Amino acid sequence: MNQVRNDIDWERWRGELSLDADEIYLNAGSYSPTPRRVQEAALFWRTRLASSPMRTLIETMPKQLNSARQALAQYIDGDAQNLLMLPNATHAVNVVVHSLNLPAESVVLMTDHEYGAMRFAWEREAKKQGYEVDIATLPLQIVHDDQIVESIKNRFRSRTKVLFFSHVTSPTGLVLPAAKLCRAAAEHGIITVIDGAHAPGMIPLSMQEVGADFYAGNCHKWMMAPIGAGFLHVADRFQSMISPLVTSWGWEFPIEAIHVDSGWGGSQWSQRVEFQGTTDRTPQLVIPDAIEFRHQIGDSAVYERTKQLRAHARETFTAAGLVPFLPETLTGMMTAFEIPSVDPVKAREWIWNTHRISVPFTRTAGKSFLRISTAWFNHFGEIEQLASVIPEIPYGELR
Repeated sequence: MNQVRNDIDWERWRGELSLDADEIYLNAGSYSPTPRRVQEAALFWRTRLASSPMRTLIETMPKQLNSARQALAQYIDGDAQNLLMLPNATHAVNVVVHSLNLPAESVVLMTDHEYGAMRFAWEREAKKQGYEVDIATLPLQIVHDDQIVESIKNRFRSRTKVLFFSHVTSPTGLVLPAAKLCRAAAEHGIITVIDGAHAPGMIPLSMQEVGADFYAGNCHKWMMAPIGAGFLHVADRFQSMISPLVTSWGWEFPIEAIHVDSGWGGSQWSQRVEFQGTTDRTPQLVIPDAIEFRHQIGDSAVYERTKQLRAHARETFTAAGLVPFLPETLTGMMTAFEIPSVDPVKAREWIWNTHRISVPFTRTAGKSFLRISTAWFNHFGEIEQLASVIPEIPYGELR
């Protein structure tokens, strides 16, 4: 079980991270540590800005931002002209939510496994615009992704105008069949908006294959870029309707100039949505450095190692009495184990304060879970250490 490719020195690569020696970190699904060389690249740009603010801002940074856009587009198999560089997936989804002008009494359909903040975003706008948010309940026992597709299709109505779903759900790590769902929605004339916060770098990702109208993602999780590096990929036919959350320079431009170079590291369209006054865009500038770091390790090697770590976690925790909530075929590198009902914050703090283990507890569909992220930098022994403290969890005190 523990045999991983022996031609890669995983300890050497782990040594490039700034992980605390006394902490067990099994939470790459929330944030990943940023490699030192990527931190240094970000510091380089901040230093350049500090030493020559205006010249760096108007001459050097736009070229780097354009390079970062191209690199990210290639990494996710998308089109740089369709790509907005934004702080995070939450920001990206909110751009879509506030840009869609839906007819009154429309329905936005989502699943009961969605990230709470995104549900709030849709519900807030629904009150303003007079549309309805509907929930598709996913089966409790899922063995094949066709069950997911049918559960969602069964909630389609004539008034359903938008299908919103997570590519990888935050509470349980369930990987939804994004391409199948986008095709099913398209057949009914339904717009697709995907919260892909957890997908980039965790599972192979292709914007072309997924075929979503809007796809939001993060680069600070499995891709290991600094916090502040997210994106929104927008289908051609929706670009003209996208409206920024903050009105600034770039607001007005002729529609025929949508793809004309703005001189700010992207098109007139991207400047309109991305430019929000003076902000720190260095996390986005160093996305190519994060991608290059991963390429140097080897993408296939990373996937291979994380899969073996995932298998070890499933085996180890099953032996400790916790059953994986989902089949391995329906998960990425986040594995949820159902546990007795607990308050997620109290449980997270208890395991950190007593054992210095960083791992989240989650809730969805009335159930509580321990969610383990198995990233390439984790040790098999760290998984075993977490499993060894499971019998100590005082569930009754943590409700």
